[in-house]
Amino acid sequence: QSAGIQHLAPVYLLISKNSRDITDAVGLVKQVVGGVDILSFSGETLKLNSFLDELQTISAFSPKRLVILKNADKLKKTTLQTLSEYFSKTNPQVHLILTASAVDKRTSFYKTAELSGVILDIPEEKPWMREKTVQRWLREKVYQDGKQVEPRACELLMQQIGTDQDLLVQELNKLYCYIGERPIITYEDVCAISSNVNVDDIWKLGEAIFHFNVSVALEVFKALLDDGAPFLTLLRQLRSQFQSSFQICTILACGKGRDEVSKQFPYLTPHLLNKKLQVAQGYGIARFKEGLLTIDDTEYKAKNSLGEEAFLGEMLIVKLSTK
Repeated sequence: QSAGIQHLAPVYLLISKNSRDITDAVGLVKQVVGGVDILSFSGETLKLNSFLDELQTISAFSPKRLVILKNADKLKKTTLQTLSEYFSKTNPQVHLILTASAVDKRTSFYKTAELSGVILDIPEEKPWMREKTVQRWLREKVYQDGKQVEPRACELLMQQIGTDQDLLVQELNKLYCYIGERPIITYEDVCAISSNVNVDDIWKLGEAIFHFNVSVALEVFKALLDDGAPFLTLLRQLRSQFQSSFQICTILACGKGRDEVSKQFPYLTPHLLNKKLQVAQGYGIARFKEGLLTIDDTEYKAKNSLGEEAFLGEMLIVKLSTK
């Protein structure tokens, strides 16, 4: 956006593992370039010759053309090299947007894109930092939409949905319909609309895991599934507990104490803070880190149908709650 004040670039390379970041960045480039003819392609299905023809096409009907290539990191090396050659001799009428989840900065593709245009490279955040960023974004989003959200409601929404901003937007739209003209989203509103899982039960599951009580953890987990709790929602809520406890372990490992933990988690009552500190010290930073990786692996397998959800869940619970 700031680069557009000086001049429009022929190439915009937008890099982020977060789809919402990419969507917002593409929207900003469209605003900067202005009303133009837009074509969109995907790196997975790209036909190079047809794509290059579009890049070289001169339109008699529009002074500017915007060509978008999504998932450029899926392209073959030879295709990336061909694009690098185009960067050095671009069509003055075309503004090319490339999106990717990651690009090696050592490659000629990255270096020529940097010389020819503008690169927005958003680094991946640590899980606990990501949670804070999304919480702040969520509050700002609600405010921009002309509403407010109670802190407890915001916390619960994050526990239920996780940090997927697209899913959070969907949930907000449902909440807006539910509250109507009321200006504030309350904790009770989120419970009524978004709470697919009993919060008390998910905390019982976490406590059983953190105290290495395998049988109780399995019992609570099976009960949640039997009650119709969505499997991925369970994983997101479990991940949220692991992330916050891992952050507490990190604070303690840096030599900081209770006051710093309280500062980072102002919504915790003294009683809950004591419980969190005990859990963090008892379960240990290494187990929390390994647990987060195991949860991510389970979610990946579930999304790609690499096993029955009930079986994947039981295997996960056993791994997490075994010393």
